[in-house]
Amino acid sequence: MIEREVFVNVIVKFLGKQVINVFGDKNKSINQPSPIDIANEKSLSFLEVGKSIDLLKSSKAPVVICNLEPDSIKEISDKTLIVVKQPKLAYIKVLNKFFAPSKPEPYIHPNSIIHPEAEIGQSVYIGPFCCIGKSKIKKGCILKGNIHVYDDVQIGKNVIIHAGCVIGSDGFGYKSSRQKYKKFPQLGGVIIEDNVEIMANVNIARGTLINTFIGEGTKIDANCHIAHNNIIGKNNLIAAGVVFAGSVKLGNQCFIGVNSCIRDWIKIGNNVIIGMGSVVTKNISSNTTVIGSPARPINHPQNEVLV
Repeated sequence: MIEREVFVNVIVKFLGKQVINVFGDKNKSINQPSPIDIANEKSLSFLEVGKSIDLLKSSKAPVVICNLEPDSIKEISDKTLIVVKQPKLAYIKVLNKFFAPSKPEPYIHPNSIIHPEAEIGQSVYIGPFCCIGKSKIKKGCILKGNIHVYDDVQIGKNVIIHAGCVIGSDGFGYKSSRQKYKKFPQLGGVIIEDNVEIMANVNIARGTLINTFIGEGTKIDANCHIAHNNIIGKNNLIAAGVVFAGSVKLGNQCFIGVNSCIRDWIKIGNNVIIGMGSVVTKNISSNTTVIGSPARPINHPQNEVLV
């Protein structure tokens, strides 16, 4: 973890209008971020309303970003409290500004293989043992290493792909014929829009006749499978181990819980939450939360399965 001395007044200035008030010594300094329950005398932590005030009182953290009410703050005299509306969001911004590792310099590792007709944009980092086919990678992307990008893949700006991912492999498309299986040619590609992050060991299959599509700002956790012809919308959070069968359409601003499974041809609206381990066998309308196997809505009359 990066350690760097940062003063409270510098943090307050950086957060600007997000800061509602500051209680305590603005000249205090911290040198590392820490969870509030294991913080030391030089840690920066955060606490949101709903967490026990006793956790704050017992913590060794000298500086805490919080959204506590004034009456609660009066009980705390040994800490500097930076009061904001959204402590976790403010904390993330501070960590990214002062403590996050710097972005790697543009570089293509000599052990990686790049197709001579691949289009690589400016300020791209490609780590060791990558194989890049006849594809397009726009500026600012980071490919960590051991990644295979097949032909006909388009990767937008500032995309981060972690180790072990396979982008653009064939989808699982077959048709039975006389007790044998005929493979449906996989003629599409993959389009990944800007600011997507894909964690380790994710597989995204190419489309059959259209492109598999990952929308801007979507984040995909480790060990997920996105099958052919999926249309994944913008700003979705897809947790680890999720499996999308073919031709799923997912809206925007959705959360898909750990180890969930979405069957083929399912349509999911916007702002949907799918609980961990759910098996989705029916379409889901917008602004719905579902859990279970088969997945059922928990904010729907009589807990009926959606049709």
